[in-house]
Amino acid sequence: MLHLAGAVTQPKNRKNFCPNNWILDCGSFGEFHLEIKEYADQVERWCICGQLDAVVAPDYLCQPQHLRRSNKSVAEHQEATIANYDALRQIINKVYIMPTLQGLQKQDYIRHLKQYGDRLPHSAWVGVGSLVGRHPKTIAAILSGIKEVRQDLRLHGFGCGKRSLRYGEISQWLWSADTMAWSLAARREKRNPDDPFEAQRYLKEVEEMSVQKSLLPLLTTDVYRD
Repeated sequence: MLHLAGAVTQPKNRKNFCPNNWILDCGSFGEFHLEIKEYADQVERWCICGQLDAVVAPDYLCQPQHLRRSNKSVAEHQEATIANYDALRQIINKVYIMPTLQGLQKQDYIRHLKQYGDRLPHSAWVGVGSLVGRHPKTIAAILSGIKEVRQDLRLHGFGCGKRSLRYGEISQWLWSADTMAWSLAARREKRNPDDPFEAQRYLKEVEEMSVQKSLLPLLTTDVYRD
């Protein structure tokens, strides 16, 4: 069963709120500026709100625009992502720290998975990053490749909304997912992009949409939103 997670990105200036189950994301989008200790302080600040299921370790996206911006390689972004995960685990022990797999091509994700080694126990809940704006066929290939190496992992798809979840070849590999598509749609249509009812409306649409079992009809190439 696919769980749609409520993810809140660095609610630094917000007042206390009372969600149900939620995830705290660093919101770096590949440009993480907070020191790990400062981020850990934010975790301490917000873990009292609702049921915080996981804190996402700061990761570095590997889409072309992020690599150009940092002038670093996929391998360097992967190394920095694991270093941040290790550092945060040394500070935080009261909530689950979610590691993230990063890459550009399928083989990048598989290599990154192997680099984590025994850091990822059986049935670990692991994020899969740099999926936003990618073609569903590419996402399916990445997820299936990860599962070929570690069938036991519970994968979380960052940025996976209706566009990708409507294909069974993607949703079958994911244990959970989150997206900002609902907020972007509300902003585009001149509604409140922070209204939780917008998120609930989007969730209802996901739950009720029909699932296409095969991606074979999709012949378009991979596309990034730069």
